[in-house]
Amino acid sequence: MVFLLPNIGIDVGSKFTKIAILKKDKYKYYSLLTPDNCVNNGRILDVDKLASSIKDFFKKNRIKGQLCFSLSCSDIIIREIYMPRMSEAELKNAVRFEAGKYIPMLSDDYIVDYKVLGEIDNGLRVLLVACPRSTIDGYLNLAVKLRMKIKAVDIFPNAVIKAIKFFKFLTDDPMALIDMGHKYTKILIAERGVYGFYREIPFGSENVALLLANKYNIDLNTADEKLTKGDYDIIQMDGFFDSLLREIDTVFNYYYTHFRKDISYIYLSGGLSNIKGLDGVIKDYFNIEIKYFSSEDMKCILPALGAALRGC
Repeated sequence: MVFLLPNIGIDVGSKFTKIAILKKDKYKYYSLLTPDNCVNNGRILDVDKLASSIKDFFKKNRIKGQLCFSLSCSDIIIREIYMPRMSEAELKNAVRFEAGKYIPMLSDDYIVDYKVLGEIDNGLRVLLVACPRSTIDGYLNLAVKLRMKIKAVDIFPNAVIKAIKFFKFLTDDPMALIDMGHKYTKILIAERGVYGFYREIPFGSENVALLLANKYNIDLNTADEKLTKGDYDIIQMDGFFDSLLREIDTVFNYYYTHFRKDISYIYLSGGLSNIKGLDGVIKDYFNIEIKYFSSEDMKCILPALGAALRGC
């Protein structure tokens, strides 16, 4: 009898490492602290320390399976390009050449991949991705240290869309996911389960903790702990999110300009989404409905679960 190993989706963040264990259509979710100074902007800086932490966690929880990573890094270049209709073989050969037109700094130091999003007029919508080889190497080395096989590697936008499809949250209308993490806020727009637009903004709980520390004259670690525990509400953070909201508004306007479609609803995820009253501020600012996940775990599991689904 053959026993299939589960897919282990891993989303390595600078503060937390999220893990989704997927077998058939059942999943389990775990979160553990990422060791200090191990990860920055999606790059693994200390693979030995990170591997040791994950290995201990796997051993304690008797976790076995095949690794599937979700990558999120501002150095990853994501572009939507348009190509003439052609065969899969022709497209594969043409993409690298076209990539050089859209990504001037492209070199052998980048790994290039693509995904056909659909047809438009007489051509194809193609999502082009170029990731620094050094970033990929960090995850390959992590798998070696863990003595486990890598089954899949995906980028944040694609992984999240897969997870949202899994939970059946998508409708025919354009939706936005605003993921507010430790260092970055990620904005993903999708329609009918297809990628629309994606942008990362360098603003997260790290910035909010610093603003709280300055406002209330407390040390940064205390501010971060209180923020994580939910000790502050949006009233105590008056003005903290103004610049972020303007940046998000720029993204929404860009999407409307290119597709002539408004965002119909917003999902919020990430640690900052738990701030009391923030959902109301976002709803009032954009005049867009906020929809909610059915559990708190879903706010954090999307990239890891999506990576595991990529491995199916």
